[in-house]
Amino acid sequence: MDMDPGTIIGVSFMGALVCSAIGYGIGATRNRAAQGAWLGLLLGPIGIIIILVLTPLPEVAHVDPQRKCPYCAEMILAEAKVCRYCQREVPEDS
Repeated sequence: MDMDPGTIIGVSFMGALVCSAIGYGIGATRNRAAQGAWLGLLLGPIGIIIILVLTPLPEVAHVDPQRKCPYCAEMILAEAKVCRYCQREVPEDS
């Protein structure tokens, strides 16, 4: 079977995209979506196997560095002792 180089390149490119999409899908369930996509794209089926073997990353807790002033309702830094907008002393627990 004689195939021209354009067909071979096209099929290879489509296979790499499919492996990348599969790697992304598997990686997304393990908090490794970008790693899964790159491994699938660059290594193909071997990359998919690697992302399946890797342990999932733990969820990162989002800590909001701001809080709302109980007096003027403006957002201030969580560590603030005095509101920068209303100049009132802010209790620690609010």
